[in-house]
This record gives sequence, structure tokens and C-alpha cells, in this order.
Amino acid sequence: MSYKKITPSLKVADYPALYFKNLQSLVFDYDIIKKISIIIFLFQFSPFSGFSQIQLTNSSFEGKPGPGNIPKGWHTCQAGSTPDLLPGAWYVNKTAKDGDTYLGLISRKDGTYEAVGQLLPAPIKAKVCYSFSIYLSRSLSYAGYDWPLSLRIWGGNKICSRDVLLAETPAIEHNDWRRYDLEFFSPTNLSYLTIEGYFAPGLYFHYNGNILLDQASPIIPCKRAFHSEKTQNQIIF
Repeated sequence: MSYKKITPSLKVADYPALYFKNLQSLVFDYDIIKKISIIIFLFQFSPFSGFSQIQLTNSSFEGKPGPGNIPKGWHTCQAGSTPDLLPGAWYVNKTAKDGDTYLGLISRKDGTYEAVGQLLPAPIKAKVCYSFSIYLSRSLSYAGYDWPLSLRIWGGNKICSRDVLLAETPAIEHNDWRRYDLEFFSPTNLSYLTIEGYFAPGLYFHYNGNILLDQASPIIPCKRAFHSEKTQNQIIF
């Protein structure tokens, strides 16, 4: 049996340098892990953690146009009165802002008005500021329901319930599509959203009116996220 002499590739004098090199690598790895841990910790406790955007079902109100037609994903919230999918019905021929169709809501002299709602895929959280936009217009001719209406947005925890008034616009007098940006918060969690065409703020009589809706955005947390006592639900033009 023969033996082969093995010569170490490292000399004893090289050991301190190798030790410090490995130590520096460990310190570097520890710094990276520490930074990643801090980022994860801050995100978990940031205002936006857990508050993702809420995407409405059929937010552009697409469907078969016609009087009394309700877009898929929505349900009527006024007994005996259904909205219209336009254009084409009641002499309303305006082109949609997005897609092929849009929603028409009317009010009547007898005090009734139309509304639609849906179950949200995720709840609106209490005391969190949210932003939301929607395109609005008015038809100058709507089979005699021609006066301008405002848009009101309600939140609730049952179908069509109106527990919290989240936002309200002025009367929509223009007949072109304009985007309305809304910011709102709720004192409680909300699972349902209801959108209604309502009589102009400040008027104390009922009339035949209309409002047109299209291209609603997702509901997303505001930059300021949490509500302060000085914050009010507001509309931003």
C-alpha cells in the first residue's frame, strides 16, 4: 500500500484573512435580512395593508340596451321601478363613455326614484378613507323626465340598505360626460353599495328628472388612508 502526501492548499498564515472574509459575508447577509424584515414589518402596519381596491362587478354597466333592463351584476333597489340600459330607449341616443351601454336613472313627481345596488367583493372598512370616480351626464330629452338629478351613494349591510350616506353630487345639469371624483369614509364596515338618482340638493319638491352613469372606477384607499375627525365626505371636481 502506498501513501500520497497531501499538501494543504492554505497556509496557516492565510487563516485569519479567510476568517475575516467569511465574517464580512455573514455581516452583509445579516444586513440584507434585517432590511427586508424592517420593510415587511412596516408594510404590515402601514395604512394600506389589508385595504386593497374593491372592484365593482360590471362597473361600466354593460348589457342588452332597453327600457327596464338591469345590467348584470346589479339589482334594482326601488320596488316597482327599474332603471334603463341605454342608448336606444326613451329617445336617449348619447354614445356611451365606455363600452357599449350605460345606466339611466329617473325620478318622478310622486317622489319615487330609481336606484341599483350590489354586494361588494370585499367590505368597505370602518374609518378608512376611500376614493371613487364615475362618469355622469344628463339627457336633455328622456321621455319627459328631463330635469337634472344628483347622484347619491349609500353603503349598508343588507341588499339595498341605506345605512351610511357615503357621497352626494350636485345636480348634474350638463349633457356631456364628466368624471366626478369622490372621497368618503364610513364609521362602520359596509358590505353593500347602493347608487341612486335623487332630487337636487336644496329643493323641497319632487319632479321628473334623469341622470346617466358610466365607467365607475374601483374603490381604493385614499393616500391619507385613515379618517380623522376633521375629514368630511367630499366630492372633488
